Amino acid sequence: MSRPTIDIVIPTRDRLDLLQACISAIEENCGDFAVSITIVDNASREPSTLDYFAVSPHRVVAHP
Repeated sequence: MSRPTIDIVIPTRDRLDLLQACISAIEENCGDFAVSITIVDNASREPSTLDYFAVSPHRVVAHP
């Protein structure tokens, strides 16, 4: 039996602290589901955010 699939879209512009908290909560609480996370980046500029996007296992889509 396959697990139900959830597609989650998270819009963001910098605020890496909030983005990471959101993703952590999803990963901790969706154990019974196959989760696909897409991050929609609205012209982030902070180096830490851009570094995170570069190594994130989640899909990142630019949408300025």
